[in-house]
Amino acid sequence: MSSIQLSASRSPLAVSDVTRQFADVELRLADEPGMDGASVRVELRSAGKCQPLELVFGQPLLVKNLLVGQSSTLNVLPTCINNIILSHLSKPAVLIPAANKTLRHTVSFLKENSDRSGLVEVNATVLGLPKGCQAQRYVFRSNRGAGMFQYSLMLESDTDLQHVAIPMYAGYYALKPASLHQDEQCWFSDFSASYGILQSTNIITLPFEKEPDLPL
Repeated sequence: MSSIQLSASRSPLAVSDVTRQFADVELRLADEPGMDGASVRVELRSAGKCQPLELVFGQPLLVKNLLVGQSSTLNVLPTCINNIILSHLSKPAVLIPAANKTLRHTVSFLKENSDRSGLVEVNATVLGLPKGCQAQRYVFRSNRGAGMFQYSLMLESDTDLQHVAIPMYAGYYALKPASLHQDEQCWFSDFSASYGILQSTNIITLPFEKEPDLPL
């Protein structure tokens, strides 16, 4: 815990020195099946200030240096993950940190199914990985990574064409970089190109490369 010492000027009207105490808050998204790795953007509002935050499913976020005893509220920015809209908290979130403690708060949402018109079927294939690799999760985000639509998808790690279980909205998607380790070797992809999902049946290809062996 950090503190800032504010000293009043010495005068007949001066008040005693005031110590402002600060504490931390740990925020965590309530577990939602199939949404690991996807994220929700929220705003932490306190005393007229707004701090933007991004919370990731499965990963707690520690927010430091909130003023002890001062209330803060959370406001969610609407997002749609796996065609489920998250736009409102299930109950108001009022955070009041106490001295010498980390306040832990779980953020939960009201859920609403999105409009299914405009959804398209997608098939995928994964290239460059050795046989025997386990399936892994990929997170797509619309508008080249800046949009409100996200998909957290489990895909097999082989070259067979596989049908994506969740239909997707058309658009251009960014994909988070991924890596996979097997037999003390690493395969990776930064997925630098955006993926276009068009108003038709789509096939997307996810290429991996083997990390070069280090010289002995």
